[in-house]
Amino acid sequence: MSRPDKQPEYLTFRCPLTVEAASGTDKQMPRFRMVAYTGGTMRISGFPHPVVVDLEGLAIERQDIPVRLDHKPHQGVGHTQRVAIENGHVIAEGMISRDTSWARDVAKSGVNGFPWQASIGAAVVDAEFVPNGQRITVNGRTFDGPLHVVRQAVLKEISFVDSGADTATSARIAAQNKEQPSMDDNNVTTAEDSAQNATQTDGNGASNEDAKTTKSEPKPYKSLDSNPTTTPKTVNASATDADPVIEMRQKLAAETRRVETIRKVCAGKHPEIEARAIEEGWSVTKTELAVL
Repeated sequence: MSRPDKQPEYLTFRCPLTVEAASGTDKQMPRFRMVAYTGGTMRISGFPHPVVVDLEGLAIERQDIPVRLDHKPHQGVGHTQRVAIENGHVIAEGMISRDTSWARDVAKSGVNGFPWQASIGAAVVDAEFVPNGQRITVNGRTFDGPLHVVRQAVLKEISFVDSGADTATSARIAAQNKEQPSMDDNNVTTAEDSAQNATQTDGNGASNEDAKTTKSEPKPYKSLDSNPTTTPKTVNASATDADPVIEMRQKLAAETRRVETIRKVCAGKHPEIEARAIEEGWSVTKTELAVL
């Protein structure tokens, strides 16, 4: 094992999340819940090989972690109320507490079924490289090199993003009261098709390859700005346009079915084939032939 002198000082990884809205006539704010990380391999910008985060070394210094849109400090959305590591998974729960246009967009579109993703930002304290031909056990699983193991990291912030997928993780925004303040129904926030982003997973799943996204890497240790100066990009949706939310949900569902079928075919006995099949978009038939 080796510890390179140069390594990224910050990493982000993504997972689906769900927004749940407050029920009844009270003034409760919309809530969200996510399984942020499942302990497997990920493709992360700045690391040339797959990455595994050692959950024993992941520090959660506070429970009220800021939640933003696209990792931009001035685009506040809310905060977490509970962050914990349970059964090898990173769990995060919180509320959409900010009174901003971005928070309202996330709340309403999430309740309408938009497949928001959560991007988790963490500061890297220590990482090691496992070369090709060597094997290591992390998070109760065995991985073959080459890969990077982040031994120590500090969870810093969570952002809502509109692309990227980790089919092994999940999250939810609780559905809002019908009397909640709403945005203009004729405007739809633009989103990239999450089904088009390549993913790198092991048998229990992982996140997408952030290196292939067009978003810039976030900078750590930035404070929130309560006075946003920009507005989210929107497009007018006519009655003849296809519903982008429905299309994205259909593609995400198809991808989820493909991944689940590949996992059944590999049955946990062919992790390398399973990871490659999911990452490269293999058909079930091609996967079955590779397993034989």
